Amino acid sequence: MDEILFRGKRLNGEWVDGDLIHGVRSKKDKIFILPIADNLANFPGCDPLDGFNVIPESVGQFTNLLNKDESKLFSGKIRLDIAGIGGGDAEIVMWAGKWQIYDESQGYYPLYEALLRNDITITQEQ
Repeated sequence: MDEILFRGKRLNGEWVDGDLIHGVRSKKDKIFILPIADNLANFPGCDPLDGFNVIPESVGQFTNLLNKDESKLFSGKIRLDIAGIGGGDAEIVMWAGKWQIYDESQGYYPLYEALLRNDITITQEQ
């Protein structure tokens, strides 16, 4: 079963992953990530109801795919490097029902296929 997980950048610049929560009432314009944990006391500054306030533009969904270094890949901005060609900015997006890499010069390319290639390196902000 696929894991439904999100990550976002906290206002202090740290990344956090967990459940996505949209604020309500006085917090209606804010987005929060609530870590998935047995004890939220292990996360200093975490509101037990809302989680951590995150920058909305930084939020990405877990693709259920791991990078070559075994780190989780989330939708959003990446750095794509192709051996012998160079690199550039790209994005991981959901398109046509699949996780894809999109960059303006190359268009869409299946993320899974990129992970199988030895000449492609995907760097996501950590």
